Amino acid sequence: MADSPVRHIDDDASIYAAEIVPPEGGEYGAKYHVDLVRASVDEYGLGHEQRLTVGQHNSWMEAEEQLYELEDGLAENSLAAWGENAERLREQPFEEDIFYMAVTYPPDSREGDEPAVSHLLAIGEHSVRSAKLVTGDRESVERVVDQLDLLQAEAGIDPMLQGAQLESEIHAGGTPTTPLFDPDDGAVRHVDGGGTAHWFAIVEQTEPEGNPYELRYFRELNVEDGTQHQDSYPVMPLPDDDPSSAWALPGLEMYLQKGDVFMAQQFAHDVADAYGQEFPEPMDLPSLDPRPEYYFGYGVSDNNEPSLEAVKTWMQGAERRFDTLTVGEYGMYEEAAVDERELETLMDTEGVEAALNLAESMAVAGGYLDPERDDPRIFFEDDAPPDAFTTNRERELARPSYSIGAISANGESFLDVYKEWGTDDYERLVVPQPDWDAAHDNAVLANEMLDENRLQDAMRLVEVAGIEAGVIDPERDDPRLFTQGPLDAFQTIREEQIDDDLASYGVTWRESHEWASEAEQIGKEADVAKPNEFELIPEHDDRHLLEPLDSTVNYAVVVQASDPDTLELAVEKVWKSENGQAGFESQTVQTYDPEDGRETAEAERDALLEVYDERGLEAMMHKAELQAMQNGYLDPHRANLGLFRDGPQDRFETLAQQLENETNPYWNTEGEVIDEPESEPSAQNPYWRLDTIPVNDPKGEQLGHALHMVVYDGIEHDPERVGTPPMAEDEPFRMLEMAHFETTEAADKFGKEFNGYLMPGLLEGPELAVEVARLEELPVDWKSLEGDDLKAYQDGQYTLTHDLSDWHPYNPNAERDARTEAEGIYTDPIHYFTSFNENEDDPKIEPVAPDFDL
Repeated sequence: MADSPVRHIDDDASIYAAEIVPPEGGEYGAKYHVDLVRASVDEYGLGHEQRLTVGQHNSWMEAEEQLYELEDGLAENSLAAWGENAERLREQPFEEDIFYMAVTYPPDSREGDEPAVSHLLAIGEHSVRSAKLVTGDRESVERVVDQLDLLQAEAGIDPMLQGAQLESEIHAGGTPTTPLFDPDDGAVRHVDGGGTAHWFAIVEQTEPEGNPYELRYFRELNVEDGTQHQDSYPVMPLPDDDPSSAWALPGLEMYLQKGDVFMAQQFAHDVADAYGQEFPEPMDLPSLDPRPEYYFGYGVSDNNEPSLEAVKTWMQGAERRFDTLTVGEYGMYEEAAVDERELETLMDTEGVEAALNLAESMAVAGGYLDPERDDPRIFFEDDAPPDAFTTNRERELARPSYSIGAISANGESFLDVYKEWGTDDYERLVVPQPDWDAAHDNAVLANEMLDENRLQDAMRLVEVAGIEAGVIDPERDDPRLFTQGPLDAFQTIREEQIDDDLASYGVTWRESHEWASEAEQIGKEADVAKPNEFELIPEHDDRHLLEPLDSTVNYAVVVQASDPDTLELAVEKVWKSENGQAGFESQTVQTYDPEDGRETAEAERDALLEVYDERGLEAMMHKAELQAMQNGYLDPHRANLGLFRDGPQDRFETLAQQLENETNPYWNTEGEVIDEPESEPSAQNPYWRLDTIPVNDPKGEQLGHALHMVVYDGIEHDPERVGTPPMAEDEPFRMLEMAHFETTEAADKFGKEFNGYLMPGLLEGPELAVEVARLEELPVDWKSLEGDDLKAYQDGQYTLTHDLSDWHPYNPNAERDARTEAEGIYTDPIHYFTSFNENEDDPKIEPVAPDFDL
């Protein structure tokens, strides 16, 4: 069965095809109809459609079997395959009745006004076509209209149309070869649901050689941002600009009039192919709209169960790309259909965001999506256009969370308060406490309040402690505790006081804050002079910042109690935050027992300070970085290569930053002597190649070819070398059978696609081959050849033998075929479930390359 619909174009330019008509509504027992369809354009330029139902079935799959039989017969024996049904189809009435009416425009013009114009209107169920007949004074124009009305009443429609054609030729510049209902510009334009205009037109040939004219297909899209996207493709060469020379034009425009863009594109492709013109398949036409589309469809899960998938699709050049989210797994597709209908109904009524938010919740409930993921998206392809909706997880991350703890440093104790939002954004508030017991008790009490969902009470406790410590102004203009990130969900004591003062004006502080611009926020002084000194540490704090001080960011080396049972050596970063308070961040270097480890901790602190005095800040921080990695308090493979992640940019560069993309010379911090095992040398990046080996069945009949990954572990791969590197004739190798193909051409095509997925240094050929073998349900069994097999392989005579049960030819459309078989997606003429805009006509979607799930 061909991927595209099978059609037959008869000698009279009428087009024959077979279609499945799904039942209307959800009535129990409704049937799927199989119709024969004939589309034609009459001599006056009007398109007509005739239908003959030749089968009724209880399911889509039963109807599809008959459809395949009809299309296969049409492809092999043309209309003869349909027998008497072809003649019965030609005798069927037109699907759409046309009502004709001659009118004068403007209808109320008087003598002396602008000239009147008579038109003949062809009024159908879905469209109105107009033919211009006469332009002149109202009396002569109305005389023509009266004559046509009388002719239609006495002789019928055909004589009236002949009379109208004659009037058009005499008075309106028509010609005997120009259909009566041809638009003034000679082109039928269709604007699809996405706003793209489609039309065909005869234009002059730009190439100096060949015919002077050609018929071309045009598309144009105007996007909301003011940009315009256009393209065009050749359909057929023409000797002149006479529309009658373009025999395919009436059929193409008939499809556009019906709104059937896919069939117009498919017909244009077939005509262009016959004339040797470059016109892509409809599925290969690049999208003019860069925005993605979404739909729901069925699939098969990793557990071989029916699944419901949320699908995002977009065009990347001429290639259609996909990303999917598994919504749920089901015992049968009928169960999945219930959730699919709910999601599609929600999308139709409330939009894409509402439907995909529900799909996200269902995926989380089913365990297919991590509810605590750092990446809040539900579609994770990085090279895809961004989604135009907000996920549930994005909203959760946008809402702040809070934590309150107690810390001690250099004999001082503090409340350590964090507000966190997004993936890694936070603001920290450090409130000095009289002693450790007070800090500990306040932190315990505040956490009990948080556990009881009493966020406001916990933060007011912090606010009171800050006022008592002198780090929070009780009369501040900006009443917030945190000035960064989204507005807090609690009201401070100061905010309540300001609201009381504003009550007489009928507003609250939050309302006035939302109204104000960033430069005019309430409580923010317009002109704040930057301090010349770094005055963030209270005078009673014995924390010693490294000198000379900087006006932006400074550092300290401290020995402090991280909790009552642990003493730690740490390097700290201190800066002034936007709210004028001190910002702190600490990196642990080593921890000790608080009773007998303080002396050691102070000695190691002095060693770091000695490096600072002799070699400067960066050298000291390099030593602290190495010690922290050696002691397990800093990840040497961290994504953020800095030592601190918050505050202003550091005044030094870490070792990790300096050694990025280089071999780390400091890996062996203990001076270990590694005894290398005695073994044969193995290449770090071995040379490999793809090889196809013939496959026969046990009887010796050829089945096809098996694509193998062949790896030479002793030969280093040189990316600069073209061809096979030099190697011994008996160089050992291993090979993996990864996919089956019916022809070597298919294997070579797959090999090119295979190479396109490789990422040097991240994903090499042998690794990808293993994943391909798994996807093709072949055993991941690396083997070496010996004896006669090795000699036959070296001589190019090696052949594999497989039972038919072990032969699995690669099918690039396997996912689509499985989906079609399971859910019965109708693909002719416009493929459903590719767009959520009911007014948009989009073609079907075919996979263009295997999507390896690595």
